[in-house]
Amino acid sequence: MKSIKRFIALLLIVEGAIIVYCLTGQPTEQELADYDQARHDLVQMDNEIHSISSAHYADTHVLEHLQEVLAAREGNSRFLEIAVGDMTEEKPRTYSDPPPRYVAVTVVPGNDEEFRALQRNMKNSGGFEDVSIDGMDLAPDGFRTVQISARRAAR
Repeated sequence: MKSIKRFIALLLIVEGAIIVYCLTGQPTEQELADYDQARHDLVQMDNEIHSISSAHYADTHVLEHLQEVLAAREGNSRFLEIAVGDMTEEKPRTYSDPPPRYVAVTVVPGNDEEFRALQRNMKNSGGFEDVSIDGMDLAPDGFRTVQISARRAAR
């Protein structure tokens, strides 16, 4: 009788150890991939926050203009990239050249009307002028992307 109780107790201990091991086992490949992606995204967000902060010191209106761009979006359009601030130029400016670009946006428009609304809202915000389409492309995920830019309006 004692040996049966010991045997049952040993089985319960082994079963408990197996349950604890299964519950505290190694993370799956998907969990590890999600963790790596989250770490990568966190580094990218920190870099973007640092970039915005340093641009704010150079131009105290950069956050205001960033907010105007974000507020101009309508519907299901999504931004892939937004750059606000004085952009470096590829070639030297001449006297007759317009001022350099101040905002560059890459957007995946939900539809054509939402894209036109984005352009219209940016023009009507008062912070930008010459809102123009710089290019269109097809993203790797199959969606159409549009690059637009604007110059800073004189205030």
